[in-house]
Amino acid sequence: DRPGDFCQIMEQHPDWVLRYPNGEPVYDDDYYMIDPASSGWRDFFIERANESQTFIGWQGVFLDNIEGSLEKRLRKGDGELPARYPDDASYQDAIEDYLRHLYQNYFQPQKRPLYANIIEIDDTGVWLRYLQYLDGAMIENFAVDWTDGYLEEAEYQFQLELARLTQATGKEIILVAQG
Repeated sequence: DRPGDFCQIMEQHPDWVLRYPNGEPVYDDDYYMIDPASSGWRDFFIERANESQTFIGWQGVFLDNIEGSLEKRLRKGDGELPARYPDDASYQDAIEDYLRHLYQNYFQPQKRPLYANIIEIDDTGVWLRYLQYLDGAMIENFAVDWTDGYLEEAEYQFQLELARLTQATGKEIILVAQG
């Protein structure tokens, strides 16, 4: 067994970490956030995916929480955005490019499936941009919200439209209802 990579990344590759303008790392929900535009991180991720598939026998990869906006990256307290991404469009471009890199440079040529849970999405165009570099996607709060009941009608209809569009592209969709 080899130890986790976290300490090595923080010490040897601090440029892989998403940062606020003052240089502090973006940290949320007990996790440090990686910058999706970091070429070093992208190559490292592919290396680890290949090792996991070769030596552990993984058949594919599921990316949890691929974001459609910066909503979860706002600094708590002052709402400051990460330094490299002044708006949702720039962040979405970086995420799309990250997915393209993974898909075209490893998963598609190796015929390995790549799925993702796409979150913080309110635009079908962004969903479809991401989906073109995935074999399928997940909606993790389908039809019901996280705490107290059903989604509002408009949000439920939006999720149905995402599911319809996903299937229309020939991709798979995983719908999870929280209970």
